[in-house]
Amino acid sequence: IMSFLARSFRQVPRFVSVSSRFASAAAESNELKLTLASPTASYFDKASVKQVDVPTIAGTVGILASH
Repeated sequence: IMSFLARSFRQVPRFVSVSSRFASAAAESNELKLTLASPTASYFDKASVKQVDVPTIAGTVGILASH
C-alpha cells in the first residue's frame, strides 16, 4: 500500500487538479475549494476549481461541486 501511495504522490505534479485530500463545495457556486497536502507540504490551499479529476485503477473520475 505504501508503494502505491508513493507512486500516486509522485504523479501529483502531472495532474493539475487530482487526488484531493479535501474538497468542499463553495457556497452558491459551481466551484470547489480544493486543499491538497502531504505530510510535508501543502500543494493547494482552498484553491477555486471547477472539477477535481481523481485517478482510479480503471481511469479517472471527475468530481463536480454539485455532485
